[in-house]
Amino acid sequence: MKHILFVLMAALLCASPSVFSNSIHATPTHEAARRQIQKQFERWVHAFENGDARTLTDIYAPNAILLLPNASPIVGRTQLRKLFDQLCRTKVSYTYEVKQLVVTGPWAYRWGFANVIEHRKTAGHAAQLVSVHLKFIDIWKRSASGTWKIYRDSSVIDTPHHVK
Repeated sequence: MKHILFVLMAALLCASPSVFSNSIHATPTHEAARRQIQKQFERWVHAFENGDARTLTDIYAPNAILLLPNASPIVGRTQLRKLFDQLCRTKVSYTYEVKQLVVTGPWAYRWGFANVIEHRKTAGHAAQLVSVHLKFIDIWKRSASGTWKIYRDSSVIDTPHHVK
């Protein structure tokens, strides 16, 4: 039943963004939530760029689900931590542009674009930069303590290309 309610809520949010407009009907509570989510995401970027798997994992809700292309869903913090431990072995830089952030009660969603540059080193070869462009949507949930956590996270990765 919770799953059905969540799907209906997500569909409503995605289909009717004008109902929860960021600029027309924004309340001080919504503005505070947006700032808190932005601060949490800045922590995420800093942790990702600095190889901090523990902080990355902490920003996700305990029952979070991460959906990546051509991969099984990563469910819960234990699986997320295993993934982040692997990902954090590589030096990356991350830039992003949030196109929309909508908050309604204890829920929020964001969508936008990002670019991840991976610094690859291979034996006997010069360092190589690989840039991956992606589109993302994530759903945030305010925890009982008032902290915003990523509840669902999904990305669509475009074709990577080499950067000189």
